[in-house]
Amino acid sequence: MKMNRTPKFVLSGVACMTFVLTGCSRGGLDTSSSTDALPASSLLDTPVYKKGDVVLLNGFESVKDMYAMKQTNLGADSIGKMSISSTQKKEGSSSLLYEYQQGGNPLLLQRIDHSLAPTLDWGIIDKVSIWVFNTQIEGLKANLKLIANGNLALLTSESQSLASNEWTQLSFDIDAVTRYKNKNDIVGITLEMEMGNQKGSFYVDQMEATIGDSVSDQDIANPVIQKITDLPEASEIDDEKEFLKVLTVKGSYDALTDAQKALVNNVSKLNECVAKTDGYGLLFDAGTTLFSMITTSAADYNWSGAMLNEDDPDFGARIHLNVSSTAGSNGGIMELRYGALENASEYNEVILYVYNPIAEKRTLISATGQAWSGLTCYFELQPESWNRIRIPMTKLDASGGYFLVQQPVSDGWLFSGFLGITNERSANDMIATIDALPDPSSTLTDEDTKAIQAAKDAYDSLSEEAQKLVTNKAKLEQLVAIAIYGELVKPVITLIENLPDASAIIEYSQVHIVEKAKEAYDELPDEAKVIVTNADKLNLCLEKAEEISKSILAVKAMLSSLDDSLEGQDEIFRFLSAKEIYESLSEGEKAKLTSEEKALYDSLASKTSGYRNLYSAKDNSLLTDPAPGDYTNVSVTRNAINDKYGNVFALKVKKAHEKSGATSFKPFASLDVTGIKAVRFAIFNPTGAWQNNSSCVRSDWGKTKSQQLPGEYQVGEGKAWSIIEIPVKDFYDTNDVFFVLNSAGANFKEDERHPVTKGTWLISSFYGVTDDAYYTEKAADTVALVDALPEASSITDLSSETKVNEAKASYDALPEEAKAKVTNVEKLNACVSKIEAIIGDLALQIDNAIEALPAPETITKENFSTYRDAILSANNEYTMARQSVKDAVTKADKLEQLVAKLKEFNPLLAIDMIDRLPLADAIASESDMVQVLSVKNFLDSLTSEEQAAVTNANKLTECLAKCDKAKSLVSPLAGASGIASGRDTGNKGETGTTFDATYGSVFTVRPKNANAIGDFHFNNVDATSYEKVAFNIFNPLNKDASFVLYTVIDGSWAKGKVFTLKANSWNTIVFDTATYGSNFFFILNDTSSSEGTWLISNLIGLSESALPQETVLLRGGTEGALN
Repeated sequence: MKMNRTPKFVLSGVACMTFVLTGCSRGGLDTSSSTDALPASSLLDTPVYKKGDVVLLNGFESVKDMYAMKQTNLGADSIGKMSISSTQKKEGSSSLLYEYQQGGNPLLLQRIDHSLAPTLDWGIIDKVSIWVFNTQIEGLKANLKLIANGNLALLTSESQSLASNEWTQLSFDIDAVTRYKNKNDIVGITLEMEMGNQKGSFYVDQMEATIGDSVSDQDIANPVIQKITDLPEASEIDDEKEFLKVLTVKGSYDALTDAQKALVNNVSKLNECVAKTDGYGLLFDAGTTLFSMITTSAADYNWSGAMLNEDDPDFGARIHLNVSSTAGSNGGIMELRYGALENASEYNEVILYVYNPIAEKRTLISATGQAWSGLTCYFELQPESWNRIRIPMTKLDASGGYFLVQQPVSDGWLFSGFLGITNERSANDMIATIDALPDPSSTLTDEDTKAIQAAKDAYDSLSEEAQKLVTNKAKLEQLVAIAIYGELVKPVITLIENLPDASAIIEYSQVHIVEKAKEAYDELPDEAKVIVTNADKLNLCLEKAEEISKSILAVKAMLSSLDDSLEGQDEIFRFLSAKEIYESLSEGEKAKLTSEEKALYDSLASKTSGYRNLYSAKDNSLLTDPAPGDYTNVSVTRNAINDKYGNVFALKVKKAHEKSGATSFKPFASLDVTGIKAVRFAIFNPTGAWQNNSSCVRSDWGKTKSQQLPGEYQVGEGKAWSIIEIPVKDFYDTNDVFFVLNSAGANFKEDERHPVTKGTWLISSFYGVTDDAYYTEKAADTVALVDALPEASSITDLSSETKVNEAKASYDALPEEAKAKVTNVEKLNACVSKIEAIIGDLALQIDNAIEALPAPETITKENFSTYRDAILSANNEYTMARQSVKDAVTKADKLEQLVAKLKEFNPLLAIDMIDRLPLADAIASESDMVQVLSVKNFLDSLTSEEQAAVTNANKLTECLAKCDKAKSLVSPLAGASGIASGRDTGNKGETGTTFDATYGSVFTVRPKNANAIGDFHFNNVDATSYEKVAFNIFNPLNKDASFVLYTVIDGSWAKGKVFTLKANSWNTIVFDTATYGSNFFFILNDTSSSEGTWLISNLIGLSESALPQETVLLRGGTEGALN
């Protein structure tokens, strides 16, 4: 019966595909173990077989027989046909026909539980065979395999090339041990046909199993006896490979039944060998266990192939992998999972050996958990060789883990078992190593130092349990301090030696000398501190310094650095630190202030009455509870004394999080913010690099306040304090607050620009600002801005517009409570009104000029020259106007139409532009070349009819002959996309193009933000073929402006060069590509940059000797190096 429709198979992990099967009427593949597909007799009776009997597994006589054979590797592109056919047959009336069109090599699986003998005892089967008929493909290869454990474990196989147009029998034998050990795990038989993407067909018939001898206990014991015989004598066993081999053989012996063990006549030799492995254990047996693998289609780690346990002459056993294909991208990834490691806590490290069969290096990744974690290790596997892999137990999880290898497709991957080295054995080896080191009192040589460093590295790699067993650790610590940190300790000892005796510390200035010594001591690694011989003196000095830091002497010193003006948060914090100490003193101590000091103190106390000390660095400790996630750290805290803020918290970060480079701290257990508008504190960044300080509330992160902490990129320079403000409204719960210090950059990478957060961070007391003080303070900034404005009566132009707008924006941004405290708002309103009036007058002037122009439709070729200059003049006035004036112009649409009308007479515009060019013989600068190529671009944009009407084109041709080594790289005629602004300063400007009588078309850039520098860059520049690049730029400001060229190297600004642009003039910029490449950009390095529209010509490239004479003319500009 023929099919009347095409069945569609949806297979787990495989895309939906169509696979045509004839000879059946069902629309799907039955992969279940349902009994209706099997002969009833095989289910009702258990046949009794004798040696030599042949059992039919599948005769391919019916549709049910066809469905019992399943293709396991259907892909999205697989197309073929499978049917029952009588055309060719080895036995019976029919066979299975497979017609291949495309896709991977067909892999057909006959499951045992779907066969005609589902209850067959495979412990007595010694041979499997199948007949295959190759219809046409010359040299077609077939692979027959016996598999177990979920299609993964290969037990035995046979490969054979098939002659065409005849039947060939494939078969393999199954040895006694294999069938005994795996009889309950056998899944089925696979037939793989290596079609090589050649269309063709083949027939399959008569899959059979042959009954062999039953397996005796002696059969099973014999291989173990032989393995023991092959072991070296116990006296010769002394390296880890032999330990691994002995323990693997013991695993084989332990797997025997008692009856089988009784037949092992050389077990005494095994016991003697095992005794030599004291301190070692087998954590993963490659002789009895296989890896598991990912089999979900969504994973990038899918792979197909086979693995089997086999004997190994060096390690006793190994796992052999044949990786035939991978599913992931970039060559795919092989993932091998292993289960729990028994008694893992008893071991310090694991050793295994891996053979890489590929002729190139590969990376082996050892990891644990559901995702790669901090326990990940990377190993480079040398090609075509065994590689020793050592994994500390600190990098393993007792519950199991996995290995990953990218681009693994190959046969011959080999993995030994896992040899565990116990904590006790590792500790004893470490003790012996330390005992062999020289005495700490001896003079150490360079070789001694190397040995000590190696011993330290070995000790650090021990598990925590093994380290506890090292009884001579103290000797190692002392040697490490002397050998490795001796030079580091010397200056600290000198600092302490130079301190006065504790009894002589009587002034506040001496406190900071002591604190510097303490900071230097704290910066030492803990291992180095054991040889600081005068640490006791430092401790005595610290006690005296702390006493003085909380005395009237500290108050006097802090007041001496202040005056009654109290400007900025920095001075406020300094006074609040003094106030905190003063209020803790007795009345007798307070009376030691002079009358002038007391008057200053009272005045400053009145000015800071709106501040409250919420958490004092003088009386409290900083908590170090880490934030959740990638912010755990190793840190210690103490109370310190700082010459700027007095009593502070010191947070010494010894080790930041190894993945993020970040650290965290919890400053306090709770905070009372009743009546407080904002919380402020000062923090010192010791790293010298930008950091982000995030205030986070609760483990769900709640609300986050982030603020960058300043510093220079070079480590050790520019270390600075920052004032952090957190509005109380941003706190969810002040009883659960922590702060995260992030290394700058989205993807952390430790280098000199992005160091980890290690170092000693200093943190002031935490202060609260009351509502009234907060609003007064906020209003004060606006009041100061308004005070700085000129009187409205003196404003005659828009030079004050930016500052007036800034003051107005500052006022508008204030909450209503703060606006009420702006005492000079009337002056602000008057200035705003005056600026608005001037804008209106300027806009009216432009409107009047446009009004005086004719209607666009009246412009003709005959009157073009009459109106051209007037139209272009009005357009230039409008283009160069401030945006505020442009916004007030009402007739801009008419102007735009007039300019568009002029462009209808492109030949006339081109004639005028060519007339403006210098004569060819007079071309002497890059500026001239920029102009010539701009005109060429304009002419090229015309139609052929328009070009023919340009009567002076010969002049342009002559000029171009002088510019034959110059080429336009970026042209405004291509549109505004050729230029961009705001990427490098954040001051994103408006960009566009406009018409210019000299250049035809130019770019326009106007930075958006007032009182800020701007930037721009050309897009898609390729200057690699040119020696120099050049362009012209118009400075619209009424003053000379600084203009800076940068290039980008490794993501950073580099090689700055400064130009000075003349006011209200075109300036030429020229620079070499050898230095600046193609990835360059420009800074409008003037905070007035937004006060005008900058015009930029096309960018040109110049090859060597592009100029006709040795002249470089910076038209209106000067240049210099950027320091």
